[in-house]
Amino acid sequence: MSLWPREPSERRLKQHVQAPAHTWYASCFPGVERLLLDELSSLGIPGGSTVPGGVEFEARLDDMMRVQLHGRLSSHIRLRLASFRAPNPLALVDRLQALPWDLWIRAGYGIRIEGADGMPAAFRRVLAEFQTAFPVSEPVAGLQGLMARCRDGEWQLSLEASGDPMHRRGYRLETGRAPLRETMAAALLDLVQYDGSRLLVDPMAGSGTIALEAARRGAGVAAGIDRTFAFEDWPGHREATWQHLKRKASEEMSAAPEDFRVLAREVSRRILQGAEANATRARVREWVRFEQADFFEALPPPGEPGWVVFNPPYGQRIGMPGGARDGLEAIARRLTEVWSGWRIGLVTPDPAGLVRAGLKID
Repeated sequence: MSLWPREPSERRLKQHVQAPAHTWYASCFPGVERLLLDELSSLGIPGGSTVPGGVEFEARLDDMMRVQLHGRLSSHIRLRLASFRAPNPLALVDRLQALPWDLWIRAGYGIRIEGADGMPAAFRRVLAEFQTAFPVSEPVAGLQGLMARCRDGEWQLSLEASGDPMHRRGYRLETGRAPLRETMAAALLDLVQYDGSRLLVDPMAGSGTIALEAARRGAGVAAGIDRTFAFEDWPGHREATWQHLKRKASEEMSAAPEDFRVLAREVSRRILQGAEANATRARVREWVRFEQADFFEALPPPGEPGWVVFNPPYGQRIGMPGGARDGLEAIARRLTEVWSGWRIGLVTPDPAGLVRAGLKID
């Protein structure tokens, strides 16, 4: 199997890649699909549809770049490259060779096919051989992800547009106990309807993910502004447009407030120092106050109640010898007794335990 050695013309790229709308798939945590649909709408992408584990939407290449830059909830964004029927290996070879790969894979870049595990051996051999049609040349040495799905002879190929998972914003190099992905932290903030109008407290901040996602939202820091994406290596990528979007995003960041908007508390001084370093990389150090404090001893800060949002490291990791259940109920009792009037959001493996401890759940 060989790939024809041709470079795409600018006319072909404009006609087939840059000008038309394409179908994209944005993946997310299960249960977050509706929130993701709303986020896409807020970013100027109407008409998407939820599917299990994500949202499918129509958008031009420039619009997809804007979603990658500003979206906070997606795990990956992939181009729906092709759907076709190939019930046998020979048919699969024909369909693969017929696709316009030169429009999407830059010369010198290889491909990495994912999703073949569990397929019949004959199909796996075809896909493995097809990968060799894209030899990696030095010094580029790049790999483009390609997701393959097959069910009853119906194939779907999706091209990875994000590269690394989108929760990797680029700022969280220090980690604490029970780390939470940035995309999940953003979803939790959406679920509690956090809008930045009042103080947000994370009383078990760890590496600071929830606090920093809240601060970045308030400061208008685009989620993807400090990282790279796979689409930047596509033949049809327009670097000038991408840099314009990033400059515009930088200009829209809010100036540091006169006082902090987010309070991050952590019992471990070492972990708290790591969270402060993360905040500097996240561009929101002035938006967050860091305090060494024990959740079971510290009182809420004075002033109007706002949000208390956190991801507790349950059980023995927070000194509860009875395990996760006793730790959860102790947390719930503390919230009920001390944090009355605050809007509460927390990650829990046992919502019923919160109810048993007297905490109301919306």
